[in-house]
Amino acid sequence: MEKHGEVEPYLDEIKEVIASPSIITFDSGGAHHLSTLGAVSSGRWRNLYLEVIIRYRGPTDTRIGNVLTVFFNARPPRGELQWMTKN
Repeated sequence: MEKHGEVEPYLDEIKEVIASPSIITFDSGGAHHLSTLGAVSSGRWRNLYLEVIIRYRGPTDTRIGNVLTVFFNARPPRGELQWMTKN
């Protein structure tokens, strides 16, 4: 949270995006972008995506993920679409 201190008050929302993202993409650097539009329900961030970038390691059944960064974004996450909720 050093680079993006604005996300610090939203730890619960960050955990929710990790547990149940609306969009998951995979970038060319090997990281997953988990994102939800409107994850924050009020204030200046309410109409933005809350994006969590994670790099996973290990076998699929016992994967461990390291959060690389978290930030608010006006656009959907970049990368190859892996999964998206149906609206």
